[in-house]
Amino acid sequence: MTPLLTYLIHVIFWLLFLTDRIISLYKYYFQEYGLGVAIIANITDLVPFVFLFYINYSLLVKHLLKKNKYLYYIMSVLILIILSLAIQYLQIIYISKILVDCKIYLNGFENNLFYYTGQTLFYLLISVGLRFTSDWFNEKTQKEQLEKDKLSAELSMLVYQINPHFLNNTLHNINYLISYKPELAKESIVRLSQIMRYKLNIGSSEKSSMKNELEYIHQFIELQKLRLVNPDIVKFDVKGNPENYNISPMLLISFIENAFKHGDVTSESAFINIY
Repeated sequence: MTPLLTYLIHVIFWLLFLTDRIISLYKYYFQEYGLGVAIIANITDLVPFVFLFYINYSLLVKHLLKKNKYLYYIMSVLILIILSLAIQYLQIIYISKILVDCKIYLNGFENNLFYYTGQTLFYLLISVGLRFTSDWFNEKTQKEQLEKDKLSAELSMLVYQINPHFLNNTLHNINYLISYKPELAKESIVRLSQIMRYKLNIGSSEKSSMKNELEYIHQFIELQKLRLVNPDIVKFDVKGNPENYNISPMLLISFIENAFKHGDVTSESAFINIY
C-alpha cells in the first residue's frame, strides 16, 4: 500500500467519522444552541478518538501486539481506554457546563458509559485492522519487489556466467564439424547442452557438489579442444574421490577459461595441464 493510498484511507475514515458526529451533534447542539457551539462540540468530540486511534495505530500495535507482547498490549490498551473515556468526559463537562450550561449530554454520558466504552473499543479495533491491513500490503509489496530483484540478479548472474565468446566459438566449431565429423558434432552438442543445463540449474546456489563441478569442467575442456590444432596439449587429471565434497559453483572455471583464452595454444611447446 503506497503512502498516498494510506493517507487517503485515513482521510476518508475521518471524514466519515466527522459526518457521523455532525449528524449526531446536530440533534444536541445546533438546533438548541447554534452553529458555533455545534462546531466546537464536534471538534472536541474528535480529540479523544484521534488520541486513541493513533496511539494504538502508531505505537501499541507496532511495538507490542505485532511483537507478541500480548500482556503489555492488553494493559496498555486498558490504560488507553480509560484515558480516552476521561478525555471524552472532560470535554463533555466543558461543553455542557461552561459553553451551554446543559447537563443533558453530560447525564447521557454518565448513564450510558457502557455504550461509550463500546464505541471506544470499536475505534480501537478499526485502528488495529487498518494497521494490520496497511502492514500486510506493505510487506506484500516489499516481497514482490524482493522477488523481482532476486530474479533480476539471477538473470544478471546467468548472463555473466554464459561467456558469449565461448558460446560463439563452440557453435562455430560445431557448425564446421556437422559437415566433416557429424558424430563428433552430435557429441559436442550434447556436451554444450549439459553445460548450459548445469549453469541454469546451479542458478545462484551457494554450493555445488565437487563431482558436478568437475564434470562441468570436463565438458568445458572437451568443447575447447575442438578449436585446437593439437588437442593433446591439454591434460586434465583428477585424483581422489569428490563424492563428499562441496564447493562454491563456478569457482575453478575462471582459471581454466583464462588458460584457453590467454595461453598461446598454437605454439609447438604449448601445454595446458590441469590437476
